[in-house]
Amino acid sequence: MEELSEKKKLSTLQPTGTFPNNLDRFICHLGLQKAQLAKELGVSPGTLSHYISGRRAVPDDRRIQFSKLLKQSVDDIFPAPKALPASDKQQLQAEGDLYASQAMVLSGSYHQLKNVHQQQILAFPPFLESNSSVSHSSVGMPSTLHTVSRFETMTPETLEQLASLTVHCQHLSEGNELGTAEQVLWSYLPRVEDVVKFSFDSQQRAAEIASQGYLLAASLAGHRSNLWERKYRSEQALLYGKLAGNISLQMVALRQLAITFDCLQRPDLVLHISEQTFSHFRDVSPLLRACIYAGVSGAYAQLGQQQDALRFMERAYEHFPTNVDSEPYYLHTICRYSTLVFFDGLNYLEMNQPRKAEEILGSIDGLHPKIQIPERVRIELLKYQVEVFLALNSMEQACVYLEAAAKASLVIGSQRHFQESFHLFLQMQQKWKMEPQIQQLADLFLRERLLNQTKSL
Repeated sequence: MEELSEKKKLSTLQPTGTFPNNLDRFICHLGLQKAQLAKELGVSPGTLSHYISGRRAVPDDRRIQFSKLLKQSVDDIFPAPKALPASDKQQLQAEGDLYASQAMVLSGSYHQLKNVHQQQILAFPPFLESNSSVSHSSVGMPSTLHTVSRFETMTPETLEQLASLTVHCQHLSEGNELGTAEQVLWSYLPRVEDVVKFSFDSQQRAAEIASQGYLLAASLAGHRSNLWERKYRSEQALLYGKLAGNISLQMVALRQLAITFDCLQRPDLVLHISEQTFSHFRDVSPLLRACIYAGVSGAYAQLGQQQDALRFMERAYEHFPTNVDSEPYYLHTICRYSTLVFFDGLNYLEMNQPRKAEEILGSIDGLHPKIQIPERVRIELLKYQVEVFLALNSMEQACVYLEAAAKASLVIGSQRHFQESFHLFLQMQQKWKMEPQIQQLADLFLRERLLNQTKSL
C-alpha cells in the first residue's frame, strides 16, 4: 500500500521546468550540500530535488525559508514567469510526450516505437556520411570498406568487419580519442542501418550491430553534454535491439536511458525505466544486473529512501560477476566494477556521510588509480572525489583533484567533464574565495576560455 502511495505521489509531478527558479544556481554558489539543506528546510531530499528541477511548486512559506538560507530575495530566487514563445511551448509538449513514451519501451511493438522516434528525428542533425577526415589506416579500419557504398549489397563478411569497428570505436573512446571514435562510428553506422531496412537475410544481425553502435553513440553524445541526443540515441539502440530480438541489448539500452535521466536529475524516471528490466533478469548477464541494481540504489538515495538505497546496493555487489572478461564487450561502456563503487560512495554523500563516501571512492582513487580504469572513468571519479572534499572542507585535496580532472578532460576532449569541473570550481570559489590555490584554478579555466574564443575567430 505504501509503495502504491509513493507511485501515485510521483505520478502527480509536473514536467521539469514547469515552476522555474534559480535554486540550483544559488545553492551551487554557496557550496551547500543538498542533503543538509533539505534537513534545514524540513523536507526530504527528493522533495528538494523536485523544487530545484521545477517539477513541484514551492509554497510561500518555503520560499521565505529559501530566501533566508540562500541569502537572496524571494524575487531573485523565484522570478515571475514569462510568457513562453511558441517554440518553447512546443519543446515542453515534446518533453512531455517523450516522458510518456517511456511507458511503452518494452510493451510496444517495433512499429509503434518506430513511429514515436520518427516524430523526434527532425530535432537532430542528419547522420554523418563517410566524409571523416580520419584515415582508415590511422584507426585500424579495414581498407576493403573504402569501396562499400550505402546502397550496395553487403556480404556477411563485410557486415562482421563493420561489427568489429564498433569494438574498435569503444576502445578509442576509453582512451583519449572520443572525437575520433565518433567520426569512425558515423562513417559506417548508416550503412548498417540500410542493411536493416533493405536486407531480409542479414536483417537480424545488422540490427544487433546497429543497436550496439547506438549504445556507444549515446555515451559519446553525453560527452558533448547533449543529453537529449543521448536519450534519442539510447532509444534508437532499444529500437534496433527489439528488431534483433535481443533481450540483452534491449536491457542495456534501457540502462542507457536510465543514465540519461540520472544526468537530468530525474530519479523517479530512473526507477520507472529500471523496473521494466526486472522481469527479464534471467535473460541478462550478472554484470548488467549488478549495474542496474546500482543505478536503482542511487535513485533511491536521491529520493531520500536510505533503506531501499542500501538494499539495492547490497544486491549490486552480490550479482557482480567474478569474471567480467566473459561478459559482452558492449556492456563495458556503461557497466564495470567502478560503477558500483561510484554509486556506493555518492549514496553516502547523499546521506550526509562524506567520510564514508571518501573511504569508498578512495578504494579506487582517481589521482592514483588502484585498479585499471579508462581515462573517462578516472575523470568521473576525480570529480566525485572533489564533491566529497567540498563536503569535508578539504580545500587542498579538492584543488589537486579538480585540476587533474579539468586537465584530463581537455586531453580527451570531453566537453561534459570540463563543464562539470568548472561548476565544481564555482562552488570552491564561493567557499574559499581568497585562497591562492583557488586563483590558480581560476587561471586554468580562464586560459581555456580565452583559447576557445581564439579558435572560434
